[in-house]
Amino acid sequence: MSDMLTMVSSLLAAHAGTFILFALAPISASLLLDGLVAAFRGKGLVPLLVAAALTLGAVMLGFLMRQYGLSGLEDSPTRESDTAGLERNAALYLTFSIPLAILAAAIRIGRAALSRR
Repeated sequence: MSDMLTMVSSLLAAHAGTFILFALAPISASLLLDGLVAAFRGKGLVPLLVAAALTLGAVMLGFLMRQYGLSGLEDSPTRESDTAGLERNAALYLTFSIPLAILAAAIRIGRAALSRR
């Protein structure tokens, strides 16, 4: 029973880490662009530093959760299929999160440019 619980919790951590790393981190990284724009407009470095800290925190948390989950699946009989599923999910998350991050950054920068006029 404890082996099954360990396997399920490891798989859950691996999937959550994959989501954070490949879906949320690119979206938080788009805030870096906003921070750069704010710094160039003379609004200080605070937005850039906050965005950098948020992105670094998301990447670190996602990486650690994914590694914890994968380490718990080492003795699992379904390790190959679980790892393949994580890779498919990562590709799917990136397919949608990168264009959404670019679109969100463009909208925020455009809104800031229009409100400035």
